[in-house]
Amino acid sequence: MSSKLGRSLIGLSSNETALRRARRRGPAWAARAVAAALLLSGCGGDAPEPAAEATIGVAPQPQARMVEEVRDIEIGRVVEGLVLVARGVTETTGWSAPELRPRGPDAAGVLEFDFVATPPRNPVEAAEPARRVRADRVLTLDDLARATGVRVYSERGSVEGLF
Repeated sequence: MSSKLGRSLIGLSSNETALRRARRRGPAWAARAVAAALLLSGCGGDAPEPAAEATIGVAPQPQARMVEEVRDIEIGRVVEGLVLVARGVTETTGWSAPELRPRGPDAAGVLEFDFVATPPRNPVEAAEPARRVRADRVLTLDDLARATGVRVYSERGSVEGLF
């Protein structure tokens, strides 16, 4: 850039500077500079709020419920502490998001969990292999500090494992 051009651009905003340079380079550059200046001038402004999604006719998601039966539990070692694995069956096929929700320890120090999952909107009866579910939960060293075992509850009972 020549010193004469540099002196003539002092005190101008960056958008004005870009426009002056673009004019010297030709109409194609000027058009690009104008487009860029318009885009940049809109930055930081208030963006319009996205339209709210219509919920008319949409059924709410079912809440998680206890699985029908917990069949077995398994405890394994991981870096963070232990992993509790529960396997069970649901009433129908299509249950999702199985998890072990903590109840807290009982008086004897046994960590208790509810085995829950989200039922389907349109349940389908099926044989047991299609209704099996599994949930895993990491038990940290803090969780295990005073624990003497674990117990997992379902609709039809519970399974316990002592340390």
